[in-house]
Amino acid sequence: MTSVRRVSQEVNLSKFVVYHTMRNVLKYKPYKIHLKQRLYDEDQDLCVEMCERLILALEDEGNVDFYISGMVNKHNGYIWADKNLSITVDIASNSPKLTV
Repeated sequence: MTSVRRVSQEVNLSKFVVYHTMRNVLKYKPYKIHLKQRLYDEDQDLCVEMCERLILALEDEGNVDFYISGMVNKHNGYIWADKNLSITVDIASNSPKLTV
């Protein structure tokens, strides 16, 4: 996964030229990376329990938890391809967190 910015720096061309080439010449399109958590049958009860805890937490406090998993930021991650590869990435559960 290489960004338009990185390619433009490597080949010494403007971002516009690289973007135009990828879109119009190579017929590539930027597709968003979709993250999903792998769930198992035994996770259903845990999901319900977690939802109940989240509702209580939202009613009680305004604290926010940030999880540290080293995963790619899905808002900035695109994959350039000529067709939608329908890529999903499994994320790690129970990663360390920082409460703010």
